[in-house]
Amino acid sequence: IVVSLSTGEERRRAHRHLADLLSDQKDRCTWHLAAATNEPDEDIASLLDSLAQRILQRGDGVGAVTALLRAADLSPARSDRGRRLSGAAFVGARVAGDLRGVGKILEEAERADPTMTESLEAAMAASYLLLERQGDLDTAHRLLTRAINAHEGDCGAQSDLLIEAIFTLLLACHSGGRPELWEPFSNAVARLGPNAPEVLTLCDQIHPDPARSTIPAL
Repeated sequence: IVVSLSTGEERRRAHRHLADLLSDQKDRCTWHLAAATNEPDEDIASLLDSLAQRILQRGDGVGAVTALLRAADLSPARSDRGRRLSGAAFVGARVAGDLRGVGKILEEAERADPTMTESLEAAMAASYLLLERQGDLDTAHRLLTRAINAHEGDCGAQSDLLIEAIFTLLLACHSGGRPELWEPFSNAVARLGPNAPEVLTLCDQIHPDPARSTIPAL
């Protein structure tokens, strides 16, 4: 009853006070800081971004999506908003397994920043949606190939996303079962060079044509 009768400013003031009290508990403090503001704030958005990654490491895809969506709401820059929305769409599709809201989130990401349609996260999220809900294999394959080619040479955390995108392209190639789909996948693996995970290299050596796989690969 007390909460329902309070004003928005009173609730935000309470959340700020709780954030101060819980400053030694990073995750809970971040949630209260996010609830304490209704204006764009990149500092808090960045905290939520980091929180989403920690939540994801604990296996909570839904919680990570919630944190990323709130981070997007608080992002002053349209590019950051688009990036975080694309990330939320990807986590929702790949980790949480909930494709119902992915299309809407991707549309919001594109409105925030039209260049986000070529991001790895957006391409993967859209591909899962196309493959699982719409059966549009060719568009999914094309989106992934374009995004992977655009991010050739990425390093650091982005290289992990690039590898994840190549694995998603592997899924599209398997779904299609056509020989011509495999060339972009093999090219992408080759460009990774020594940075390619062994399992991805083996997939490239075996999956396109299992009957002609080499003995060492097998």
